[in-house]
Amino acid sequence: MYPAKNVSYIDALFFGCAAATQSGLNTVDVNDMRTYQQVVIYCVPMMTSPIFIHTAVVFVRIYWFEKRFQHLVQSARVIRRTGSISGRSSLDVEQQSSKRRISGSNGSSPVIDAYNDIAAGTSRRSSGDNSSNTQPEGTSDVENRDETPYLSWNATPGRNSTFIGLTEAQRDELGGIEYRSLKTLAVILITYYLFFHVFGIICLVPWIMRSTKYGPVIQQAGQGRPWWGVFTAGSAFNDFGLTITPDSMESFQQAAFPLLVMSFLIIIGNTAFPCMLRFIIWTISIVVRRDTPLWDELRFLLDHPRRCFTLLFPQKATWWLFATVIALNVVNMVVLLVLNLDNPDIKAMSPGTRFVDSLFQACSTRTAGFSITDLSNIHPGTLVCYLVLMYISVFPIAISVRRTNVYEERSVGVYSSADDHEQERNTKQPSFVGIHLRRQLGSDLWYIFLGLFVIAIVEGGRLSISKLPSFNIFAVFFEIVSAYGTIGLSLGYSTGNTSFVGHFQTISKLVIIAMQIRGRHRGLPYALDRSVLLPSESIHKSELAQAEENITLNQCVGGDQGAHRFLGAAGERPQLPQGAVGEGVRGEHRLGIGTAMSTLAGAS
Repeated sequence: MYPAKNVSYIDALFFGCAAATQSGLNTVDVNDMRTYQQVVIYCVPMMTSPIFIHTAVVFVRIYWFEKRFQHLVQSARVIRRTGSISGRSSLDVEQQSSKRRISGSNGSSPVIDAYNDIAAGTSRRSSGDNSSNTQPEGTSDVENRDETPYLSWNATPGRNSTFIGLTEAQRDELGGIEYRSLKTLAVILITYYLFFHVFGIICLVPWIMRSTKYGPVIQQAGQGRPWWGVFTAGSAFNDFGLTITPDSMESFQQAAFPLLVMSFLIIIGNTAFPCMLRFIIWTISIVVRRDTPLWDELRFLLDHPRRCFTLLFPQKATWWLFATVIALNVVNMVVLLVLNLDNPDIKAMSPGTRFVDSLFQACSTRTAGFSITDLSNIHPGTLVCYLVLMYISVFPIAISVRRTNVYEERSVGVYSSADDHEQERNTKQPSFVGIHLRRQLGSDLWYIFLGLFVIAIVEGGRLSISKLPSFNIFAVFFEIVSAYGTIGLSLGYSTGNTSFVGHFQTISKLVIIAMQIRGRHRGLPYALDRSVLLPSESIHKSELAQAEENITLNQCVGGDQGAHRFLGAAGERPQLPQGAVGEGVRGEHRLGIGTAMSTLAGAS
């Protein structure tokens, strides 16, 4: 950016930071830059977008899988050549060794499956007698087989796909299917990334080349039509928010086709990316033939997404994210349309144009930062709504990432310790989402207001001059929140087309740069994410430590309540019965038959 000497060093630094964080704020008009500088700010967001970064992590994991676990790689290659493991016998050596027969009072031979019945979290309720509930042999096998057809043994994963109490052979098999799933996921991610970039180019370039109304707009800005289509498509998909036309997308208010295409790219490139990714995986799993290696890998990705990818969520979390995205966009559209009924710019539009423009602005407000109208002329209530939406832009995905992280509950302290078990019986557990919201607010607000305080001191002279109505404290606060949320919306200034930050002094620009960097990282998990780690003894110990904490609490709670806190549906705390973490060799932990019988007797 800087070698051309057509921008100052602080502006070059600002553009570099804005491109790397996808904030989209500009201190210099993009159309005044040289072509190579535009290419730089086009390529940098591509390499720093969340999709690219998380895809790179997948390839790093694949590399270390191949380097450190060569026996798993060889097994995975054999399976890919010979077929799926789904057709294996439902009973293997481990399952047979974990089952013991006891004689019932009627001479029958019920089965106690020490692994499946205990780890699955099956609860036994007291019915007034001492008879224990048993199940016929093979029933649990069939049910668990349907849940994990890609494994040759009965797996009962806990909360967020934690597998506890596995032998070394079982852990190796689990690592093998995870490695194969990662390779399949890598292909899907690369195809996703390249396809939608090309899709945007194919849609926008032919349209602008054939447009007699909007083609001259590009030429008046001194830019080429094909380059506009390429740059705008990449800026929309990567949520960069800059265009090579000086007024963003205001000149294209009547152009429904590019606005709809860009709205779609904005959504699937950021806020709805986890939803779209899971939908694609689910669609492929329906198309491919069952009982094939590819189907096993896709099913594993759908069943245990957070073991493989940070931005791939379970079904319920994905639906929650999808509903949140839809709700926020609808609220954004309604606020813009209702509060600006008397706005001359809005009233001049046809109903169809109003709908398309409001949809585009709603999609841009929370991520990309494009503007379809002059924000300084819209209703103040709309600006306040935009301010809130920009601040909470990261919340839906960030909370989904954290609530589905295997090790997250210990980092945020959602689950109480054994000392609090008496209070836990009588009080409701705190909301997991509520705890994240409070922690997010606590870590964000002081930083935002510190930046506002510094800028107010630096720009105090101009802020106190009544002759500069465009230079006010609300515009400064709006710019700070936009930078912190890495959005790019700006109220601008009356004397130019750049963002409001373009009229700040050097120190104030440095503060905005700090806001962009800090805001770009606020969506990270509080604890180390399982999807970036390899199967190892350290991870196994961490999972066992989590289990031991839950075991201690389970011992304190006891009885019927304790039985219900076993491993179960997604969203519940993973629990093991007392003594589940017993003797082992090289990290192998098995359930003893004595522990199983005593636990069943106590639970009944």
